[in-house]
Amino acid sequence: MFIGNITEVFEKFTNKERKFKPELSENIKGMVDMYEASQLGIAGEDILSEAEKFSGQILKEKLDCINSHGAKLVKRTLEHPFHKNLPMFTARNFMGDFHDKNPWLSSFSQIAKMDFSLLQCSCHREIGQISKYDKSFI
Repeated sequence: MFIGNITEVFEKFTNKERKFKPELSENIKGMVDMYEASQLGIAGEDILSEAEKFSGQILKEKLDCINSHGAKLVKRTLEHPFHKNLPMFTARNFMGDFHDKNPWLSSFSQIAKMDFSLLQCSCHREIGQISKYDKSFI
């Protein structure tokens, strides 16, 4: 099913006064998802601005009411939304939060470290190639 535009999706969560339904605030995961989705808005999509304000306010209010793990996730989302971030630099924070809770993350963590090492090696190689052409670089 194709949805014409994002405004239509968010309108399903509003009441007759075009305000977000208060009962949505009970679902913290839903509020995090709404906040993340609102970050994809462009100029003229007022409903996304409203979604950001609504979900951001709810998440800030609920920070003290949720467990420490959930609070960390919410706080990080508010500070560094996924789509306005470079995941490579925030992965370490994410991995630390879930490492003890999921045994398979140990393998995932090793793969992530290898990926970072390969990227670092590639950057070193590029710097070496550049320095061959410009001795004043180093």
